[in-house]
Amino acid sequence: MSQEDDARFTLSIVSENEVGALLRMTMTLARHRIRVESLTSTSDESAGVHRHIVVARARPDRVRRAMKQIQASVGVLAAEYYAEGETVDREVALYKLDVDRLGDPDSFRDLVRARRARVLVLGETYVIIEKTGCGREIEELYESLRPFGVMQFVRSGRIMVTKAGPAETAGARASSGNRANGG
Repeated sequence: MSQEDDARFTLSIVSENEVGALLRMTMTLARHRIRVESLTSTSDESAGVHRHIVVARARPDRVRRAMKQIQASVGVLAAEYYAEGETVDREVALYKLDVDRLGDPDSFRDLVRARRARVLVLGETYVIIEKTGCGREIEELYESLRPFGVMQFVRSGRIMVTKAGPAETAGARASSGNRANGG
């Protein structure tokens, strides 16, 4: 399998909020030659706990081995990986455009509405558009806005929740914690 054929996975790692946790996780991914496309770290629903969402490309066997090693790391409470389609995920993107290149305001406004985006700021020389959606939608809007002179473009990493029900999610977290503790 070539690099272009590597599968895309979403990794969800829950860890204690301690110094070095993120470094250990990313070093493990690098050792297994897993390419990180985005990484988002944020506090979890539990106090003192952080969730790290990693979008990565690699062969499935490499992801399995890396996640097993991450699960066994000190401070990791849960570590799971999901194939595309097994999660509900979103990203946020901001697009800054040159007002002088917008042309007809009505057609521009229609384009923004059709893509389910919104105008955040309308300055004298620029306009800032916000889009929330999946990665594909973010890219499609970017391509649609290129003719209007994209001055700046930035996007967040992925955030996600699993499609599994609460009992399945709780069971996965408990079993990951048991595996991390040798159980």
